[in-house]
Amino acid sequence: SHKGAVGLMQLMPDTAEWIAAKLGESYDSEALTQPDCNIRYGTWYLSYLLKRYDGDISCAAAAYTASRRMTAARSGAYFAGRPGARM
Repeated sequence: SHKGAVGLMQLMPDTAEWIAAKLGESYDSEALTQPDCNIRYGTWYLSYLLKRYDGDISCAAAAYTASRRMTAARSGAYFAGRPGARM
């Protein structure tokens, strides 16, 4: 993407690096371009977000498309009023 998202799951490199750390893996920016790694990271991240927002698909999808920093900054304002959403 023009914003720098990579691969099928359109992951930002900083998000992928964070995911790798959460999974106890070394981050490899080249591996992120490979479908198996990209899809595994993307599906893990989506699962993480669904848990974070108590299964609220709208919140999880909005958070997935936003950067992690933007989501953290806006989550209080945007997600606070969503039933079942937690920060």
